Amino acid sequence: MTFQWIKGHNSTVGNEESNCLAKLGADKHDPDELDLEILPEFDVQGAKLVTLTQAMAYRGILERKKPKPRNSIRNNLRLT
Repeated sequence: MTFQWIKGHNSTVGNEESNCLAKLGADKHDPDELDLEILPEFDVQGAKLVTLTQAMAYRGILERKKPKPRNSIRNNLRLT
């Protein structure tokens, strides 16, 4: 990963827009109401997240996700 320094206020559209939005947020007197409800699929209470590895998480995702049949495999099996 690399980082690149971008000069602030250099008339880049995205940079100028983000500066404007940041100022609007900083000038607010009252905070926005945020919905902090955790969706059931992301509620991982009881999971030991400290010991969770990327490989374990990926295996869990694959177990829940049913693979779609691939036509090329079906065709190759039929030919065989």
